[in-house]
Amino acid sequence: MWFGWGQADASSGLRVVLAVGAVLAVLVAVAGAVQAFRSPPSDSTLHDRRAWRRYGLIVGLEFAVAGAGAAALAAAGQSGFVPVWVCAVVGVHMFPLASLLGDRLLVPLGVLLAAVALVALAAGLAGRVPPSTVTGLGAGVLLTLFAAIALAGVELGTATARAGRR
Repeated sequence: MWFGWGQADASSGLRVVLAVGAVLAVLVAVAGAVQAFRSPPSDSTLHDRRAWRRYGLIVGLEFAVAGAGAAALAAAGQSGFVPVWVCAVVGVHMFPLASLLGDRLLVPLGVLLAAVALVALAAGLAGRVPPSTVTGLGAGVLLTLFAAIALAGVELGTATARAGRR
């Protein structure tokens, strides 16, 4: 989704890069789905009812805040900054998810996504680059990269295969 959002106002050359990124992101997502279906159900924190409820609250709040901010920006005639807002909200929501899921890799991801949102905001306000292009490229690359790192079983620079931890 992020790479697609980035294509909205991108140059034709950058659209090719974003399209390649989108294909890579889909491949990582498919690999993640395959790994998830092959993993034993007991491996997930979310099989605990309280954890699942907390996860639902975090994600529900994320969607509500992102949607309300997007609606407010659109109503104010600033819909070009909706991707920036959504990226910032996604970045912030990584912090409670890191705690809930016990995945410290989500903390630097959250920091980097928030940084992308700030850079996109600055670029948009300066009028140099469309905020959707900065946000789409930055968030797309980060989310795809961190997903690939998680799939590889790398945790904060330590190569630990997920299969070896079972």
